[in-house]
Amino acid sequence: MSKIHIFTDADLDGAGCIFLFKKIYKNFTYQVTTEKKFREDFLNWQLKNKVSDFDKVIICDLNLKDNIDMIDRSGIVIYDHHSEHVEKKEQYNKANVILEEEGSCTLTIYKEHKPELTNYQKLLIKLIDDYDSYTLQYEYSKPLDKVFWSYTGNRVEKFLNDFSDGFKGFNQYHKNMLSALDRKTKDFINNETFYKGKLKISGEDRNIVSCFIQFNPNEISEIILKKYNCDIALLINLKGKSVYFRKRNNCNVSMAKLAEKICEGGGHDDAAGGTLNDTIINITKLLEPIE
Repeated sequence: MSKIHIFTDADLDGAGCIFLFKKIYKNFTYQVTTEKKFREDFLNWQLKNKVSDFDKVIICDLNLKDNIDMIDRSGIVIYDHHSEHVEKKEQYNKANVILEEEGSCTLTIYKEHKPELTNYQKLLIKLIDDYDSYTLQYEYSKPLDKVFWSYTGNRVEKFLNDFSDGFKGFNQYHKNMLSALDRKTKDFINNETFYKGKLKISGEDRNIVSCFIQFNPNEISEIILKKYNCDIALLINLKGKSVYFRKRNNCNVSMAKLAEKICEGGGHDDAAGGTLNDTIINITKLLEPIE
């Protein structure tokens, strides 16, 4: 039996990757991490393990464009779809890399291995890809992501337990959670203070709307973009010391590159995140409350 260990991202797409690997391999261990935590987690893992002791060490859905020197090793297999990482594909010499600019890493793995799935399981893959690419062609894509983030503890494992047979709809717990989150979000939009201003980004003035949040950043940012017709929504989580960016459809600024430049972050062209720092705090000082 092959000895395999997998590092995956801590989001819905990362869970989709593990879902597929369970259909591809009979047995493996896995660890949930993030782009920001990966270097520390990988080094700690190596205190007790050697890559050479495994048939494969798989790293998936992690934009590790700045860690190529550490992971470009024989025995490591890397799956990813982030454009910034794909652009550096030629820098790898030893690792087996499957870097394709797909809507999700889940889809990258599915296309590479083509595991046998039921129609319900194929639907789950479509929903995960639809959400991670933010195409939002299917009505259940966003609710599925909300369900994922509603879990506490090991979200990936709980997601796999609930959807191991694919997507057949939501159970009563999921429905209750979604209803409660919807009410909470509407209350937030109606009562929270929002801030606006213009910032010069990529040589042009961009309309920015910002607020402080503690939950549901994707949904709230989407509402902000529509309600205030702004170019970029900037959401700040003071408790988590994190920031989120999302842009309107016809804005030509890459959120991933913006996050990388000003807050040590990353993500996708449409949505990205990073760490709350002095640069972000100084930006907020340029914004004024919306009356």
